[in-house]
Amino acid sequence: MNHDWLEKIGDQYLVRPTETVVLPGRTARTPIKTDESMVPFVLHEELVRIGVVDLMQDRKFLFLESMSTGDPAAALSKRAN
Repeated sequence: MNHDWLEKIGDQYLVRPTETVVLPGRTARTPIKTDESMVPFVLHEELVRIGVVDLMQDRKFLFLESMSTGDPAAALSKRAN
C-alpha cells in the first residue's frame, strides 16, 4: 500500500488502489489478484490512530523494505508465511 492511494475525506481516509505503482527508479504493476481488491475502501480509524497514515506519508510505502527486492509482493508473502 502506498501513500498515493490515500485520499482524506472529512475525518476518514479512503484507500484507492491503482493498477500500477511508482517504485524507487521504476514503475511496476500492482500485484493484485482479483477485481475486488481494486475496490476503494475506508482505512480503519484504529490504523489512523496508531500512525499508519503518518508512517506512509513519511516513507511513501507501508512496507518500504520490500521495495528493495526484485519482487516486493513475493517477498511480503514469503515473510507473512
